[in-house]
Amino acid sequence: MERTISFAISGAVVAIKAKFDLFGVAFVGVITAMGGGIVRDILIGRYPPAVFTNFYIFLITVISLLIGIDGLKIQKTKQQLI
Repeated sequence: MERTISFAISGAVVAIKAKFDLFGVAFVGVITAMGGGIVRDILIGRYPPAVFTNFYIFLITVISLLIGIDGLKIQKTKQQLI
């Protein structure tokens, strides 16, 4: 679960630094989080991957993206004030 959160936030951070729009940031964050989980499940032999059987993983990904985007906006605002 915590890996999904970290992958979602790291994907969002990379997309924001690449100056993607909000949809691009959300897309890259979701693909990073979900893709990592799918690859992991396939490599360990878990079928179907947890992403397809557990709705909470998608919900956690979206919440993590919102937190990551908001955190970067706050950081950007602080840097502008300095």
